[in-house]
Amino acid sequence: AALASLPEIVRLEVGGSLRRRRETVKDIDMVASVADDAPDEARRKIMDFFTSQPSIQAITGKGDTKSSVILGSGIAMDLRVVKDSQFPYTLHHFTGSKEHHIPLRRRALSMNMTINDYGLFKGKEPHLELVPCKTETDIYAALGMAYIEPELREDMGEIEAAVHGTLPKLVQESDLRGVLHVHSTWSDGQNTIRDMAEACIARGFMYLGITDHSKAAAYAGGLSEDSLRRQHEEIDRLNEEYAGRLRILKGTECDILKDGSLDYADEVLASLEFVVASIHSNFNLSPEEQTRRMLRAISNPYVNIIGHPTGRILLGRAGYTLDMEAVIDAAAAQGVSIEINASPSRLDLDWRLVRRARDRGMKIPIDPDAHTLDGLDDMRYGIGIARKGWLSAGDVVNTMKTEALLKFFKEQRTKRKE
Repeated sequence: AALASLPEIVRLEVGGSLRRRRETVKDIDMVASVADDAPDEARRKIMDFFTSQPSIQAITGKGDTKSSVILGSGIAMDLRVVKDSQFPYTLHHFTGSKEHHIPLRRRALSMNMTINDYGLFKGKEPHLELVPCKTETDIYAALGMAYIEPELREDMGEIEAAVHGTLPKLVQESDLRGVLHVHSTWSDGQNTIRDMAEACIARGFMYLGITDHSKAAAYAGGLSEDSLRRQHEEIDRLNEEYAGRLRILKGTECDILKDGSLDYADEVLASLEFVVASIHSNFNLSPEEQTRRMLRAISNPYVNIIGHPTGRILLGRAGYTLDMEAVIDAAAAQGVSIEINASPSRLDLDWRLVRRARDRGMKIPIDPDAHTLDGLDDMRYGIGIARKGWLSAGDVVNTMKTEALLKFFKEQRTKRKE
């Protein structure tokens, strides 16, 4: 933000894996432009400013066109400064991915063009003629394609889809109407249901799904059946107070036990408006046992959503091993949703599998798994993963309005009881 305020800078964008919203990022690439006729002094001023920021712990390279630093967090950051006429080509190049660029270059060559970080050119070296492009949209158009959003640039069929005009209109944060996997002080959350409700109203949401832990999650203050009943009384009181502004939904994050049964009896689950079922124990069962366990949970008639399906913690633990393809196929066939857990340390379901779930017709919720007020803002990371998984607003559960959502949850259950 500080950089963007410099008058010398015409355009400034983040590139690389961060722009593509990858689940983990090794370094940060930034591309800035100056006016084509700007003096060298303008670039020097930008680089001096960039390398003198207090958030920097080391400068690893400094020049007029590229500087590299290590941030206080330990992550490396590069800034490239180019002429504004060169900006779209450079941004496109440094956004990647390499896998996306290979077939794109092939397509350019088949049209007697060459593309690199300096431009898009007609002809072959040494007789190259620049194709003028003001934006990345122009670059794709010159190659006979629709614009490809950065999140999709992973060589997963996006080039063919862009040529044939079949790319999805990707979901955006503004499409979300509520949150569905939220903890409160009843279990291991740091804020009351009222606090969470006020925060949801402030963010413009229509509903808040409270899902405190079930009794087996003793480490997280899981709720006994009696506590759950008392929580429902509190929710009823708050719903009267917030009528017309916010609907608080009665849910649970119910533990999936070792044998795949659920931690609450069916009659308790039936008293809830929706159920998120998650594994929090026995991570090291064999892949066959873990898969059987999950499939049994999916077949429970009251389960609406499977929470953080692989249990991975990014850069922490790999998650439990199970046949996720079989889990996705079974869930889709039985009308059960699998969440994108938007917590930045999880981002689980993985985006590569989100696409498979979508292709099977599954509706997928983007859930913050929030334990604090700030945790509600993790939704933005979930949106990145949803977009990488080719999801449109219509593929996402919590883009529905309240009444449609409640109907959806009821229909999910009816489908499995039939």
